[in-house]
Amino acid sequence: MLSEPSLTRSGARRVIHPRVSQPQQVSNGGFMFVRYSKLTRTAVLALVVALLLPACRLGLKTGAPTTPSAPIGPSSGLPDFTYTFTASTTGPSGDSIQYQFDWGDGQKSLWSWSVPSGRSVTASHAWSATGTYPVTVRALNSQQQVMSDWSPAHSLIISTTRSD
Repeated sequence: MLSEPSLTRSGARRVIHPRVSQPQQVSNGGFMFVRYSKLTRTAVLALVVALLLPACRLGLKTGAPTTPSAPIGPSSGLPDFTYTFTASTTGPSGDSIQYQFDWGDGQKSLWSWSVPSGRSVTASHAWSATGTYPVTVRALNSQQQVMSDWSPAHSLIISTTRSD
């Protein structure tokens, strides 16, 4: 259905189709008509999905901090003693970073305070049973709330006799 005709500057009749936006005046004094149809909206949506879907499939995390290296700490210890580990990483945009350690005994640390990208943090834990524990750490971009993957493990051997 067409809308009511209207007059242009020159007095000519102009008919605006309902799927055409209102005319926009351009710098040369003429008018530009922009037509938006369902097909155009669908094509634009398909293009956006096509551009974003590969990144989602690959698991890319925009703004995620670099996966930290294995935590630094002792390689052996005694039961019920507290041991301290250190970790650091950087974020792609220099945002503040928080850290969480997985102690390998079913417990995880609370998230650390936010620290500037590249600054190290320390966390401590005590293991009550003997065994070998894989200590890992991950980082969180504090502003964008995007996490890194878990770091490689640092093995800690808890035994009744300390070897180092």
